[in-house]
Formats: sequence, structure tokens, C-alpha cells
Amino acid sequence: MAFKPLEAKYEKFTSYKVNIRPIEFAGKPPSLSAFPEWVWYTPAPAFLWGGLSNTILSGLQQELNIEYYQGIFNTVIFSGFENGGNSFWNHTLWAAKQEEWGILKDALLGVTNVNTEHNLMVKYGLQEVLVYDPIAVQNSNLISPETPVATIYAFGVMSNKSTIAFNPATGVSSHPHVYTIPPDPGIVELSNQLLKGQTDIGGVAEQFRDVCIDGSEYKKYDQ
Repeated sequence: MAFKPLEAKYEKFTSYKVNIRPIEFAGKPPSLSAFPEWVWYTPAPAFLWGGLSNTILSGLQQELNIEYYQGIFNTVIFSGFENGGNSFWNHTLWAAKQEEWGILKDALLGVTNVNTEHNLMVKYGLQEVLVYDPIAVQNSNLISPETPVATIYAFGVMSNKSTIAFNPATGVSSHPHVYTIPPDPGIVELSNQLLKGQTDIGGVAEQFRDVCIDGSEYKKYDQ
């Protein structure tokens, strides 16, 4: 039996409005593996601690003509993503179609957020995370040794102050959470080159063009 997510219709978007198409599952699929055409990920760390915003997502959506999809599950997938008492991110996975995943991934990894007042530079990193499959957990209402495991992706935070990411050494756990660890030396070195003596985003942009970054691209969005 083939399962297909139901794609909701949405209105034509305007500047800085992000169109996220909710995913609803028809029938009772056994697991995320029933949808090989989708890549599942969480942008929660980037949203909560890395300055990822609707402005950035809207800019990418309009520039690249990509779609964002979102599935909200009854079961808890993650822990620690509470925001103002709201646990929305703990229950949520985003999805991209396989043919758009590479474009979306490269675009987000190419974003650089800068705050010259606080001498802060933020980029995003990508990692694989093992989770107990949320569809399977919903179906059985429990986690057991037989519960299938799904591989999803997470956009973590790489700044010159700290790194916020999952710990892959923990393997699969019932409700994985991110850790805050010291910053990557390469990010610290890059920020020193870009931020030294700069007081506005324009100066940082000019400096960025003079620095060779492996495949990275500077993107400016008015915040």
C-alpha cells in the first residue's frame, strides 16, 4: 500500500510571509519510511538560538522557489525545545521533497547572521540525528525495543560564542536534546576576520567578499 501526505492548499505569499504547508497523513502509515520521497528535519535549534527567522525563510522561498512542509505529531520527539512554555518544537518535524532538499540545505548552510554591536556571528551546521520514528510511536502509544528508528536532520547553531547541537555519540534516545559546547575554532577565526573594526553590516559584507569560504555565500536579509 502506498501512502501519500496530503498537501494543503495555501494562499499566494507576500514579502516576509513564510508559506509552510502542513502535512496530514491519510490512512495509518506504519512509519516515516513509508514516505521515501521526503527528507525530514528540524530547524528548531536555528530558530530558537541561531536567529533563523521568517524573514530569512521567506527570502529563500521567493529566491529559490522552494516549499516548506511541516508535520506535527501527538508524540514527543525532542526535549528542550520549549519556548515561552510552548512545546510546539518538541512535537514537530519539517520536511522537504527529495528533489528540493539539496537546494534548501545548501541555502541554509550559506546563511550568515551578524550582530556587530555584540560582536556575534552565527552560521548553521547540519547533522544526522537518530529518533524513534514518531509515526510508529503514535501508532503504538509507546516506545519499545521493536520501535523503528528514523534518521532525520537537524540544523544546529555555529557561532563565535558557542555551538548548539545534538550529541551523535548518544545514539538513539527517547527524547534527544541539544547541548551547548565551545565554539568551533574555524568559526571563531572567520568571525575575527569579518567583524574586526566593523560597526555595520555593510562593512561586514565587504569584508566577507574578501574572505575565501569553502562554498559559503553571504546573504543579507533586512531584519
